[in-house]
Amino acid sequence: MKHLAPDWQSSFRCTADKCTDNCCIGWEIDIDPVSLSRYRKVEGEFGETLRRGILSSPDGACFALTKDERCVFLNEQNLCEIYLHLGEDALCDICTRHPRFFEWYGDIREGGLGMCCEEAARLWLSFPGPLRLVEKESLEPDDGERPFWYSPLFSLRQKLFTLLEDSSRPLLQRMALFLQMCEQAQRYLDNEEPEQLEAMPFPAPVIAQKGRPPIALLSYYQELEVMDPCWPGRLEKALCHLPENWGKRLEFLQSGGETWLSRIAEYLTYRYLLKACFDEDIAGRGRWIVSYCLVALAVALEEMGVRFAENTGVELAKALSKEVEYSETNLELLADAAWEKEEFSLESLYTFLK
Repeated sequence: MKHLAPDWQSSFRCTADKCTDNCCIGWEIDIDPVSLSRYRKVEGEFGETLRRGILSSPDGACFALTKDERCVFLNEQNLCEIYLHLGEDALCDICTRHPRFFEWYGDIREGGLGMCCEEAARLWLSFPGPLRLVEKESLEPDDGERPFWYSPLFSLRQKLFTLLEDSSRPLLQRMALFLQMCEQAQRYLDNEEPEQLEAMPFPAPVIAQKGRPPIALLSYYQELEVMDPCWPGRLEKALCHLPENWGKRLEFLQSGGETWLSRIAEYLTYRYLLKACFDEDIAGRGRWIVSYCLVALAVALEEMGVRFAENTGVELAKALSKEVEYSETNLELLADAAWEKEEFSLESLYTFLK
């Protein structure tokens, strides 16, 4: 099997107690069967402590949480007691892999780092572009046949990376072109024309007659499942001040926000676009990816004003990723909204990008 991943990914290291957030707080951490079996055999005082901190049910096992939703094995220094007592090899699958993600396409496995991790977000937002993927071979068996649409969609994704990195165009214009290309690709998918999709050129940009702030988009995002209790207040403040803040968007983008937002768009494109191999929904993904970036921009204008600040940008990218990507409910809602809600229509999105 071939493995693809961004070329900078091997530089990732968990920052542990230096992280301002923590992936062992606020999450239910499931334990895989192999790790559970090992934990049941650990001897001594820590073995007893370990077993007392595990909750079992017919659906599986997980680590217990304290009243403030900390994993019981996260100590006061925000370090893992299992790691300290038993070593890295003793971590369960989810703790070993997080924040990594994987997707299988027959004989190809793509991997990456999820932006809900602070350090992963920092790497995504600061890598010296363009985004390059490295390929490695492994003895892992293939996961069936490569999907029919993989090659043409891979080619499309490379073109979208090139577009998003094209600093000769204003970013909002690039995002409008991004939408156009996803819509055209959808027509080729529907008509079963892989050759046309693979050879698709960059279109002439569509220019909306008038622009408006994405108030309706932020209002819709307020309806999504809440992962962090602080997030609704941040959205509400951004929404309240959006009419006056939106007029400052070009100044913010020119101060460094353009690279920040284009990196978020590249990340989402890398992680989600090729999933259209399975459901053939490329246009819907294009729409919600653009909507996500517009929401990120609206909150950034509220929290950073007209001057981009790197640390705030990393924290905001992480927070939005946690709210949207790490809720299957929210991903499903956005997939449906892309086709059903007026604020996600092409006409609306173009006016938000004016």
